[in-house]
Amino acid sequence: MHWNRSGDSLTTGHCFVNQLFFPTLLPSSSPWLTMPKMSFPSLTIRSLGIFPNASKPKSGLSSIMPDSRGLIELVNKLQNYFKSNGLGTRKIELPQIVVVGSQSSGKSSVLDGLVGFSILPRGSGTVTKCPIIVQLITTDAGKEEEGIELQDFLEDGRSQDYDEVRAKIATLMERNGGAIVDTPIIVRVYSPNVVTLTVVDLPGIKRIASYGEPSDLDKRIVSLSRKYINEKNAIILAVSPANYEICNSEGLLLAKEADPEGNRTIGVLTKLDLMDEGTDARGLLTGMSKDVQVKLGMIGVVNRSQKDIENNFTVEQQIAKEKSFLSNNYGDLIGQNGVPFLRKRLNELLVQHIYKCLPELMEKLEDMLKQCNKQLTEIPNVMTETDKLEFVIKVLHRFENEIKKEIQGSPRTPEYHHLYGGIVIKDIFEKHFAKDMEAAENTSDGSITDSMIFKAFRNSGSYDSMFLNPEAVFRKLAQNQIHHIEGPALKCAERVYDEIMKIADRNLAEENDHAFKYFPELRQLFKRVINHILDENLDELKKQIIEYIRVQSSVVFSMDYKFLQRDCRPSEELEKELYVGDGENSSDTKMSQVVPVVETGVKLYFRWIKSHVQDYIPKLVTDKLIIPFTNDAGFGVALKVSVMKDYKTLIQLPENALECRERDLILSEHLVEVIAEVKEMLNSCNQKDHEKLYDDDDVE
Repeated sequence: MHWNRSGDSLTTGHCFVNQLFFPTLLPSSSPWLTMPKMSFPSLTIRSLGIFPNASKPKSGLSSIMPDSRGLIELVNKLQNYFKSNGLGTRKIELPQIVVVGSQSSGKSSVLDGLVGFSILPRGSGTVTKCPIIVQLITTDAGKEEEGIELQDFLEDGRSQDYDEVRAKIATLMERNGGAIVDTPIIVRVYSPNVVTLTVVDLPGIKRIASYGEPSDLDKRIVSLSRKYINEKNAIILAVSPANYEICNSEGLLLAKEADPEGNRTIGVLTKLDLMDEGTDARGLLTGMSKDVQVKLGMIGVVNRSQKDIENNFTVEQQIAKEKSFLSNNYGDLIGQNGVPFLRKRLNELLVQHIYKCLPELMEKLEDMLKQCNKQLTEIPNVMTETDKLEFVIKVLHRFENEIKKEIQGSPRTPEYHHLYGGIVIKDIFEKHFAKDMEAAENTSDGSITDSMIFKAFRNSGSYDSMFLNPEAVFRKLAQNQIHHIEGPALKCAERVYDEIMKIADRNLAEENDHAFKYFPELRQLFKRVINHILDENLDELKKQIIEYIRVQSSVVFSMDYKFLQRDCRPSEELEKELYVGDGENSSDTKMSQVVPVVETGVKLYFRWIKSHVQDYIPKLVTDKLIIPFTNDAGFGVALKVSVMKDYKTLIQLPENALECRERDLILSEHLVEVIAEVKEMLNSCNQKDHEKLYDDDDVE
């Protein structure tokens, strides 16, 4: 829209720019639209609808908007807490206004205008070296203390000595050797003369480093700026000087990179009074310029000069000077420009933006609280002696129960990739041990030959023997074969030992019990006790297995009816005829008949002993290795006795874990408080929105 100053007509047209319809100038002779001279006493840019998105909130939002101070201070609380507790890695994207621009853009003067006085240190070179979060809080005059408060100097309270505050800020910015860092400085200004608002001021973009500054200074500043403005919840306040080619504005270039459509960018045009004679910023301020895409509008201001600052020309005096300049040069735009309107507009934008972000913010805060509480459950609470005792008893009980569950077949988390626990022990008994015993049987059978039996018969006699004794041969051969069983029996015991050790190790692992993560000495004690119990029981078990096999091999005897019914003895007639002849009447022929009978008997006896051993050994292993870990009077008693002796020295949280727990505990308390406030604010807004909806229906 443009007023034809020749005085006869108002000419207008439309072009689609930045997804908004902005009026654009048509020649006054254009046949498309010619309006007669008219008087518009109340006509403003806002009433013409040039900035429809900036004119008012959607759906009557302004009428249901909660108190701006409470809403903005809610976000301030989070900013303060993130900063003071070093939670950068867990920081959520808060709705905030981020100021970007070059060093010469007048960015500092804009902040001075928002605050009402010079709050930040000035000087040559790069002065601002980290983000500065300026929190402006409106107070009731006479009811609340005024002043400036620094988050890093809370103990100093609110100060009204601005020089002292600037000196402290300068000191803070030099604490990292003057490097560009992402360690925010939080400045809170309490005054009845400010509009409740929070802005994040970033170092001014500088392409050429001054003497003594790092050569990559520009890259560091740009990288830091991108980090803040790339956050989707950031409103970008891009500061550009009006007396400089707008297309080369560093602030707008960065803003366009982060926000190509300009949906969350608002521009501030400084130094309106320094533009070349014959030029003005009307096209930018009205949105007619196609060069800039800022959906939230462009606001022009007039800065204090360096001479003004040196002469103590106040911000209030500058605002009066600015008003005069705007009246003389941008009279029709004065209501939408200048520092007072900028304050109001930024407050409106921030409040609307926070309100819009509240549901998402609520969700992220709740997720953070869950994460925080999870971390708290992982780091044991062992601050007092009572806490330590309760913790140790809990760990002992849980460890004992988990061992029992895993052996008995109900582990903490079912495993789908492989078998473990009690079912593995069952497989040891029914598959591995049975397979080993089968192999022992085959070895035993293969070791018995006719030649061996024949020689045994021959050697059973002497020079004066008249008869050979098949009973003695049978017993000797049977005794020799029994030793094949000992190896598989001992191996069965060792396998069960190994599996129980694996079960214990699994439950001692950090991922299964976080208690052992922070108390490695406690884990080592548990491990030593388990090893001692298993080693001691295995030694005793092996002795009993060896003794059992020795007894089985030392006495060849059976009262088993089924075995005695087997045809494994030579007939009485054959037995009578077995004698040692004189060579001519040799018993070789008859002996060849009895050899198979003896061989069959030895094999049958071995199988009979094998079946008894295969039944007895799992019972013996269970009694010595498994039951001590599954009954109530088992390993838990020994473990408890050992742990209770030294639990006070064993339960000592590492310093870093202790600090982490304390920090999470405080964070959890703050999050609960903030979430409650967010819920209350959301409920309040929803209630007002609901009431207004009914009011609108009544009006209709």
